[in-house]
Amino acid sequence: MKAAHQNQDAEEGRRDRRRVPAQRRGLRRLPSAVGRRRDCKEDAKSLGWQVNEQFLRTQLENGVSRIDYLLDHDLYDSLEDMAVERAGSFSQMEVEFLSKHAQAYGYERVGDSWVKVKDE
Repeated sequence: MKAAHQNQDAEEGRRDRRRVPAQRRGLRRLPSAVGRRRDCKEDAKSLGWQVNEQFLRTQLENGVSRIDYLLDHDLYDSLEDMAVERAGSFSQMEVEFLSKHAQAYGYERVGDSWVKVKDE
């Protein structure tokens, strides 16, 4: 008899929990598989850029004589054209980073390169 009451109580408890929204029970909704895949791709791109940015910054800090960007001139007239057409790409982010930071380290842009012109 006791076991029957316990089973009935457990069943009523489950029914009651279903009526209470998951958030109020301390649960959270997990993203869909598509959402997780998109988040993973964004995380991977973000991590990839962090590594790339650190590499560029280290090159600037170490004062390498020049940083050349190998632009395919059959596809693009200039780095700016490439950056517009490939917005959001690592290539665009590299050019933007160097354009924004290289001068502070004593570099000057010459064509598709950043050349060290003075010691800091």
